[in-house]
Amino acid sequence: VRSLKRYPVEIVEASDGREAIEILKTQQFAAIFSDMEMPHVSGMELLAEVNSEGRAEPPPVVIISSRGEDEFTGPARELGAVDYLIKPLADETLDAALAAIPSLQKLTANVQTIQ
Repeated sequence: VRSLKRYPVEIVEASDGREAIEILKTQQFAAIFSDMEMPHVSGMELLAEVNSEGRAEPPPVVIISSRGEDEFTGPARELGAVDYLIKPLADETLDAALAAIPSLQKLTANVQTIQ
């Protein structure tokens, strides 16, 4: 969340995966950034839920984790994650992830790095 605050977007934060699923039932988002390891519902379970909702176009999901092993990144991509970012995040890494999502590309223009 701290890294995303430098972009001109409204951020809705869930306390855990279960709350995230409930929020997603009532609101639409341009993108979802989810931690891999959350209480109650993991990032993988959230990703599967988002992509199983039967939506014509589910929002792009970016998974963020300290776990970069293939056993985590591979299944996340298979479930539809558009990106998998490894913590700690560098500003440039987040900029590149946003630039790869067509609906969010404009966010990286004129964004200053947090000092």
